[in-house]
Amino acid sequence: MTAGAIALNSVVTVLSGRQPDGFALADGLSDSALETFVVVSVRGIPRLMLPPARPAMRAALTAFLGERFWIGAGSIIMPQAAKLSRNDVAPLRQLSLQSATSTRSPMRDLVSSVIQRDDYSLALRLSFGRPNAKTVAAAISHAGEVLCFAKFGSEALTDDLITHESRVIERFAGPDSPLVLPRILYSGTWSGNCSVLITQPLHLSGLSKAAEQAHRAIDTFTAAHQLVQSSLRESVFWTNMRSEFHHVCSTDDLQLVAEIERIWGEHNFEFGVSHGDWSRANVGLSGDRIAALDWERFCESAPRGIDTAHFAIIDASMGSSGKRLNIRQVIADTQRHIHSAGRDTNDAKPLVALALLDLVLRFKKARQAGVKTKGSIFEDALRASLRDGCA
Repeated sequence: MTAGAIALNSVVTVLSGRQPDGFALADGLSDSALETFVVVSVRGIPRLMLPPARPAMRAALTAFLGERFWIGAGSIIMPQAAKLSRNDVAPLRQLSLQSATSTRSPMRDLVSSVIQRDDYSLALRLSFGRPNAKTVAAAISHAGEVLCFAKFGSEALTDDLITHESRVIERFAGPDSPLVLPRILYSGTWSGNCSVLITQPLHLSGLSKAAEQAHRAIDTFTAAHQLVQSSLRESVFWTNMRSEFHHVCSTDDLQLVAEIERIWGEHNFEFGVSHGDWSRANVGLSGDRIAALDWERFCESAPRGIDTAHFAIIDASMGSSGKRLNIRQVIADTQRHIHSAGRDTNDAKPLVALALLDLVLRFKKARQAGVKTKGSIFEDALRASLRDGCA
């Protein structure tokens, strides 16, 4: 079975409430269709499943990819989707969810019960092959308004991530927070005790290229909660990192940990709360305030500034086209981000190394949990940076 077919099977599993017998995705339209999608694939693997209607499709593209990205992607996808609606041949695939035993999908039943309406289309974002491989659904009105987002766990790893995110939002959301967080509409379990989190959408505008306001906001958020000063070697953060690597990694991987400790073990940091996945995909402006999504990687005790290093790494990876990251540029960008937050830029190099190490660990843990993820460019980047003396 191909990776694309495996991904589509996982979609059926979630749409059917983990009771896939009797449900199937079929090509084209059908009078018996429960849900209909236009599928956007990357290298043969489905990544987005969009409503065919143009207002809802545009809203889904914007919700999942961001306003700036959709302008480019939408100029290709929307005309192709229009051809599909005229039954012409087009590169995009159209699929319908069908069932011989049900008139609705269990996913729709759940979402409708939470938002108290049924006049919407479902859109799905798939992260097959990634360390947080779970399905994210959006309910979108026929007029193109995003009504809610729903995250569905797929196994122990993603169930834990969703449960963790729910607790973090409940703890930190509020008018006095330096950051705007989503409002929870439903948090709990469904269909076989799998975790689900449904939130009200935050209507965000994009960050500036330099994103100074975002870097100041995350530093203010960290500083607003307890900070503990410690050397890296003696910190809770490093103790946990070493322990997790010992559980999931090879001897070669452990040498990475040892080398970082050798270089920066005595480096002093302030340790405090961290978003854990600080990037343009998860951060934006809500009015004049910074808002943040996707809190599943929140950490209680991380080096202050590691979020800004993560931001620089993800920015660089988006422009790398799968090639080696330019670590010297990442370090320079991290220094600039830290300076924007009013902090000492001397922490930039160790923060980049620690953020890369954390990303490496995520992929290792995902593979151990059974997520069929490939290796990442982050491990190569970390090894190269230590080998080439960027540290």
